[in-house]
Amino acid sequence: MYIRRFYNMSGKKSFLPLIHAGNGLIHIKRAKLASIFILLLTIASACSKEAPHIITIVDIGNNPRPEIGRQIEKIRQLNPRIIGMDFHLVPDSTWKDSTIVNALNKSVNTVQVVTLHNYFEVFDAWDSLEYSHPKFKVSDRGFANLVSQDSVFVPELPIKQMFRTEPVYAFSYVVAKNSYGVKPRFSDSLDYFLRFKTDSLGLNYNLISAEDFSKGNYSAEYFKDKIVLLGYMGESEDYHYADPDKKRKVKGVEIHAALIGQMINRK
Repeated sequence: MYIRRFYNMSGKKSFLPLIHAGNGLIHIKRAKLASIFILLLTIASACSKEAPHIITIVDIGNNPRPEIGRQIEKIRQLNPRIIGMDFHLVPDSTWKDSTIVNALNKSVNTVQVVTLHNYFEVFDAWDSLEYSHPKFKVSDRGFANLVSQDSVFVPELPIKQMFRTEPVYAFSYVVAKNSYGVKPRFSDSLDYFLRFKTDSLGLNYNLISAEDFSKGNYSAEYFKDKIVLLGYMGESEDYHYADPDKKRKVKGVEIHAALIGQMINRK
């Protein structure tokens, strides 16, 4: 078993309903029908705006850096509870970086991944910690390393690791703690190894593709007061297998969503 690095949204016909009553047909009055129709539309509209989960994943796709900055800015304007970024940002040109820098400077609650390297078992500590460039300012950070064996994800996570003599906490733990807070059993023992069932993967989040997000094909309710995770959901990047037979691929951001869902305390 080892810890590996992983990181990375005509025409219409009118009709008049008929109700069968014995051998006859009773026409519903148009005025009454209109009232019923409006009521149904209102109910349907309310239901469509209700996001089924409190976690929303937005795919960054193959977006260039300025577009990722615009994604962050749009999400910020929709008042999420927290924004978690499951990717690193190395410096590029000032122009390309400016949209991300500006969006992050205006964001209140953000968490970004770091990656631990070079584990020394004798010291139970890591010797290297990979950060994004400091010009990309965030509120907090957490390690994105996930446990795997032969590319198969092992459904457990150490909440705390040591970088030399300094503690570093898991990305999913930091996102959960800084949004809804975590359940007592996690806050009381930071040496806890979180374990969960892989069949929960993919079931606790709303997903918006990069294309849908760029076209505005989403409801604001998927973001307001939600935990929003930005990460890569495509097929060409690193992934884990969720099963020993290696039939089901799963992305790192999906695993983080499952971990967050298990840790958050919504009481």
